Amino acid sequence: MSSAVQVKPEPGVGVDAFCVDTDSECEDIDIDKLQPLAPKFASLSKFPVGCKVWYDLRCSPKTKHMQAKIARVKEVSIHFENGRRVYNVKKSEAADEHEMSLYEDQLVYGIRCPVRVTKVGTDETLDGVVVYLRREKGSDGRRQVTYAVQYSTESSISIEPEVAADRIKYRAEDCGGVGGDGNDGGESNISIDKQKRTTCTAAAAAAAKRR
Repeated sequence: MSSAVQVKPEPGVGVDAFCVDTDSECEDIDIDKLQPLAPKFASLSKFPVGCKVWYDLRCSPKTKHMQAKIARVKEVSIHFENGRRVYNVKKSEAADEHEMSLYEDQLVYGIRCPVRVTKVGTDETLDGVVVYLRREKGSDGRRQVTYAVQYSTESSISIEPEVAADRIKYRAEDCGGVGGDGNDGGESNISIDKQKRTTCTAAAAAAAKRR
């Protein structure tokens, strides 16, 4: 089962199937009703402390660029009234950078985020790195998020597309190299050709062949 999101148009443009919003964007979170989780329980969350995440995903039909804000999870809490997990995220380590409180369905794993993927029908797992994400309409008519995950060995690289969100968990160790840390703040842009479906996964595959 994938993570549910909804379509979001950029201001001033029409609805675009490549723009993403979440169910909770317009919901205000009262921080006085949040109970921070102890590290042991926070580590069991979908996005534990230290996890690299994207939020506010959107895409202009004019530029065909996906855009998102990049952050890292700093704290995980439970909302007293609705029982939902709330994540305090920060775009950078700058002292004047304020944290934001977001619900779980407002976040996705960021590009180059180290993850552990469970193989379908087994308990076996593979360590990889998120290299792309896409949205598609689910059976309930809502947008679903799936990921492309890159696995690396000493001699080769492979990419698994369309990995469902419920098969992925964050892993704390830094991947380095292919999965490097990258920029933790500001805007992240990915070019998407709606006709050819050219993505960063194709670029990664080409790089693997050159090796």
